[in-house]
Amino acid sequence: MGEMEKSNLTDPFAYMKALAAIAVFIMHVQVFSGMYGYGISESNWFMKASGHGAVWVFFFLSGYFNIKGFLGADPRYRLEPKGILAFYIRRFIKVLFPVWCFYLIALTISEPSFLQIFPETLWHLLTFTYSGEPGCTSIAATWYVSSLTWLYFFTPLIAWICRKLERSDRKIHIIAFILLAALLGLAERVFLLISGVDWTQGVCVPFYCNLDLYICGAFAYLLSKRIRFSPGAMVPYALSLIVYSLLLLIHNRIYYLADHDVRYMIIHGYFMPTVYIAVMSIVCILVQSAGYRYKAVSPGCVRRNPFRLIDAFSLISFQFYLIHNMVLFHLSTFLTGETGAEYNRNMLIFGFILSIPLSLLFKRAATFRLPGEGAAKNSSGIAYKDTVSDRVYGDENGSAT
Repeated sequence: MGEMEKSNLTDPFAYMKALAAIAVFIMHVQVFSGMYGYGISESNWFMKASGHGAVWVFFFLSGYFNIKGFLGADPRYRLEPKGILAFYIRRFIKVLFPVWCFYLIALTISEPSFLQIFPETLWHLLTFTYSGEPGCTSIAATWYVSSLTWLYFFTPLIAWICRKLERSDRKIHIIAFILLAALLGLAERVFLLISGVDWTQGVCVPFYCNLDLYICGAFAYLLSKRIRFSPGAMVPYALSLIVYSLLLLIHNRIYYLADHDVRYMIIHGYFMPTVYIAVMSIVCILVQSAGYRYKAVSPGCVRRNPFRLIDAFSLISFQFYLIHNMVLFHLSTFLTGETGAEYNRNMLIFGFILSIPLSLLFKRAATFRLPGEGAAKNSSGIAYKDTVSDRVYGDENGSAT
């Protein structure tokens, strides 16, 4: 294995996933802090984190890594009945079953009265059709898992299309499919805007309104294998982190301005998903152009490069995404602050500190190692070692969360 394959740098995909999870956390903290007088102004607008944009990142990367599972150099799945069945079984064990376990904890220990008031919601939880309504603080964020579950059903079809495109020697065909999917998604959202459909339940949550992100993530995987920049490995690596960070920062500004101008709210809710598709596609090309492979996170790696803590956090970010709202819900009744800003700071610090060990504990309790894990095999039956990205996205939840 060459030196490039032994890099102790932070995996850009882990960086994307970690920042997205933290953005969701910050947004939810501000929901509680707002009740204590905390507000966002020109002095701290950059803290107006858009959790919606973070979820769009999750959908995009889910498409990227699930298709990599079918079409990568060492594919986990084959496009045949047994391979497709293996994909669905793996998704259930790695993603959906842990969510059922989380529901059991949240609705028996955290908020047991919820199902007494809304018993009909149990069916939606079990079938992953929960849209966040009726509301329950501890499980509100799990609408994402419901939408992702239904996107899984399209994965074999998308993989089949991608395999056909992969056999074409012309990059323009892949670019054309990305443009088509992105424009159709944008047209769908604009149509819903004109129709006056409620944004949260009619645009943000439904899986069909996030299908363009998932599909374009898949096509971006093909494109990243065809387009490479060659100014050296470090330049595209650094650019991938910078471009992604700027995307989130600019979106925070738009989300802040949306509080004061409805035009920015329209940009945020209806046009930004398409912007994410364009920028994330470029970021994925930059990551692949760097050509690095990344060491598995270990104490030694962290000592040599403390930024590898980002990779470590990304390994539990799905559990963190599930757990953090429940932690904030109960923590909010104990914390105090002389000002709204102080209360917000305390919620950020203590909420994060408490969510980390609980996320680790939940991951150990609800995650099962499938036969053959740790020594995955390629199509020739030869064992190979997964990269950090393969383990984070290919096994955890198809990408995100």
